[in-house]
Amino acid sequence: MQKRLGAEAAAKNLLFDNRIIDQDRELLIFEPSTQLLPANIETYSLLELNNPELTDLFGDYGFISEQGRAYLYQETVIAFAVVDGDATEIDMALLQYEEYLIAKEHCNNETIYFMDKTYEGLIKKVAAAYDINIRIFDLDK
Repeated sequence: MQKRLGAEAAAKNLLFDNRIIDQDRELLIFEPSTQLLPANIETYSLLELNNPELTDLFGDYGFISEQGRAYLYQETVIAFAVVDGDATEIDMALLQYEEYLIAKEHCNNETIYFMDKTYEGLIKKVAAAYDINIRIFDLDK
């Protein structure tokens, strides 16, 4: 998962210091930088997923770009990983999460799960019910 920034294509001439890496119709996608953009340019924080498994819910939270890359709108999702627990209990918890999953990504020997941000409480309750440990990622860093 990599952080990206999206801006309307009309802003292309204002983004000269940023490297545009992708596009989706009228949305330009580029690497985030410390450059301040004009206040009248609407931007979107995006998460680029590498080799994700997408569910039917994905289209409500992200898109596939013209280059075939998968992006999620960062403000709408929560990301977490299961870090410890009995294998059977982990499997049961994952069954509970399954209907809410937007996507999952395998990264550095762990699986990162993406769900709607409003389900943070549900994620924690399921983890507690099955006595498993999870790590919720701080997507703002």
